Amino acid sequence: MLAKVLARDTNENDSKFRILIVIQIAWLKSSILLQSCIPLLFFSKETLERQLTMKSLFVVTLLIAASIVSGGTFFALVQDPSTSAASAFVYSTNGSLVAYASLGWDFLWPLVEVSADIANQKVYVVRYPYPTGNVTLYKIAYDLSSMEPLVSSGLGYFDLEYSAGQNTHYGVTVSSPYGRDISHFTDFNAPVQHTVITSLPYMWFVNASTFDSGATRYFGLLNYALPGTPNVTAQQQLAVGAYANPQAQSTEFLTLTLNPTQLVPTPLIRFISWSEPAQTLYGLAIDNLGAAILVSIDTTTGVFTELIAYEGSIVQPMVASSKRAELFAFVATTGGPRQLLRFDVSSSTATVEVVASYSDDLLVSGVAWLY
Repeated sequence: MLAKVLARDTNENDSKFRILIVIQIAWLKSSILLQSCIPLLFFSKETLERQLTMKSLFVVTLLIAASIVSGGTFFALVQDPSTSAASAFVYSTNGSLVAYASLGWDFLWPLVEVSADIANQKVYVVRYPYPTGNVTLYKIAYDLSSMEPLVSSGLGYFDLEYSAGQNTHYGVTVSSPYGRDISHFTDFNAPVQHTVITSLPYMWFVNASTFDSGATRYFGLLNYALPGTPNVTAQQQLAVGAYANPQAQSTEFLTLTLNPTQLVPTPLIRFISWSEPAQTLYGLAIDNLGAAILVSIDTTTGVFTELIAYEGSIVQPMVASSKRAELFAFVATTGGPRQLLRFDVSSSTATVEVVASYSDDLLVSGVAWLY
């Protein structure tokens, strides 16, 4: 049985939401939402205002709980390429849609970044409105029921990562047109409170980031100029920040090099994600033959090794599960649909499978693991 609930419009901080919750129910005894076995229910805004607000939130909770049992959920920020409008999706690891919200703002790709605060169950979306210096940080509830925008008032920052053990954030601040610093953040209300830890090599930019909460390590994927810009080169670096001890923080910059035993087209890593279950840093790369390549990265040497390739695709962001040794990545297939891939890294030989295909032409711009 399939039921769709179109929840009420809300007005949170002048941002208008329309929440779409898709529920797949095989059987729900004594259901408060499904009566007389009606397979498809649509509720008006007025009806939901009066009767279904709490029920809708109950259903979101029910769905997320079911997704946790089945494998987990993750957040995806998507862009409509024809309008640049941003939307938020919550997906189950089986590819089904758990929740949806139209966010009411747009952005220039790729000037957006997503991370998750697991302690407070908030998704942090950073929108960098180039060429102005201000950024807007959107704190979005895991169930997409609220959004709080915070404007930086002059400070440029990006690539936030949440440290669960310290209940704080690390990220990159802008010190000059070509200068970037890795910084520790304590308050995002303007003026943003932060402390610089170290500077990046001049004219190098963090293109993607991830965090090892177990060891309190920040990983930043560095490019000389941003991918897609005229000055970009194939050379890349990995920033490894050891920040467990505030009194003895250190950051290494490793040159990323392909494992010399592998004779493959030199890939360019686009996204990175730390897998806690596998205790490994993974990257999603592309090569000049049009393949999406999963690589493992040695965090002490910078040497990366190709694990498996998925041919004929354009890579979009990747996220690692916190529960199992697996990663999920979106790809846009050449001449075909957008797909969600699952990489199984639980053994010495990685495998890949297509979890779901989507007929829309939306661009996934950022992802974050929720549960």
